[in-house]
Amino acid sequence: MKDKFLKLETVAEMLDVSIWTVRKWVKQRRIRTYRFGRAVRIRESDLMRFADVMPSSKELRDELSL
Repeated sequence: MKDKFLKLETVAEMLDVSIWTVRKWVKQRRIRTYRFGRAVRIRESDLMRFADVMPSSKELRDELSL
């Protein structure tokens, strides 16, 4: 089965975080991205793997308040 490639906006909605949080994770190389021309996408299987180790809501709030 082929993986879907998701937009960053879609990933943000799925994880209930802002697009800026997703961009921060991408910049920190916490989650792998793929480029198709100028488009940046995240493979669905990479997202599922990331979601397994994703920080809790409290940890996210603490991290974002730094």
